[in-house]
Amino acid sequence: MGSPGGTGFGYELRGEDGHTVVSVHGELDMAGAPELAACLHHLCASGVMHVTVDLAGLRFCDSSGLETFLQCRTEAERQGAGLELRSPQPIVRRLFELTNTDELLSDRA
Repeated sequence: MGSPGGTGFGYELRGEDGHTVVSVHGELDMAGAPELAACLHHLCASGVMHVTVDLAGLRFCDSSGLETFLQCRTEAERQGAGLELRSPQPIVRRLFELTNTDELLSDRA
């Protein structure tokens, strides 16, 4: 799912240990953020109770991507669901640290 490979943004969905994992890759910016937001909103609306976003393949994330994660986390919590962010690359982790949102990361250093 998501955009095809290359330097752009894309994602894949899979089941893992009873919950849904969204593996993101490429560069998440204002072009890809609406696509990811739609995916995460759909998962929450369809009753998925726990979503893990695997950030290991994400090479870049700008403020629009960060805003998407914040909004989707809030939406999930309102619906009694969980949204976990894991395995960020150092450059993505740095964005979370600089914006004091690194508490969103499940594997904080």
